[in-house]
Order: sequence, then C-alpha cells, then structure tokens
Amino acid sequence: MNIESQLYKSTDGDVKPYQIPKGKAIVVGIPSAFSPGCTFKHLPDFVNNINKLSNYKVVMVAIETPYTMEAWNKKYGSEKIDSVADPLGLFCEKLSEICGQWENMIGKTCNRFAYLFQDGKVSKKFSNPWFENVYKEL
Repeated sequence: MNIESQLYKSTDGDVKPYQIPKGKAIVVGIPSAFSPGCTFKHLPDFVNNINKLSNYKVVMVAIETPYTMEAWNKKYGSEKIDSVADPLGLFCEKLSEICGQWENMIGKTCNRFAYLFQDGKVSKKFSNPWFENVYKEL
C-alpha cells in the first residue's frame, strides 16, 4: 500500500481516490474541519497567501469524510487548495501523525502537521505547520 492509497476527494459529491500530485506539494494535516483553529486561522493563512505558493500544490488532509472536507473547503478555502479525506486515518498513521487526545470521545484525529512532498514522496517535515513557518522553511 502506498502512503496515499487511502485518501479521497469529493468534487460535487462525487468521491474518488486521491493521489498526492507529482511535483512539489505541501500536505497540511488538520485535526478537524470546521473547528475554530483549523477554520479561522490555519486554512485562511494558506488561502490568503496561496499566490506565494504558486510552485506548490497545497493539500489539506483530515480524518473526516470526503464530503466534510469538500464542504469545508467550499465555505472557507480556495479552489487552488485540495481538501482531502483520510477517513480511516491510514495516511496519517503512516506519517505517525495520529493524535490520541480525542480518541475516547470522537475517534481518531490527526496532529496539526505540514510536510513537503516531492513527486509523491515525503522530502521534508516542517518544524511548525502554520503558514508563516512553512513559507519560511521552503
């Protein structure tokens, strides 16, 4: 199983498997779509600075349904960002980015993280997943 074989993207309700794009991609993990930190700080910082990342594809990932990720990106995100689901948490597990904080209450969530992928493979883990730091470390 390759690392992203369990990712899914919904486009207008049509769910399909998702592969991290070839070339350079910044993959950002969020604990929960529609949560305050992810919705009002993390995603907007990437949306407001997306032109600074024109050489990269930005991908937001959460342990959510593909429909939730699509709705979240439509409401708060950008068509230049792919918001994809890792419904079983397998992608996040492979990256060792599972957070156990909420597991007894709501199930698996992932840590807040950011990685640089080059041609579908991890080439760097950013020390801090917020836009300012990601941009500084590129």
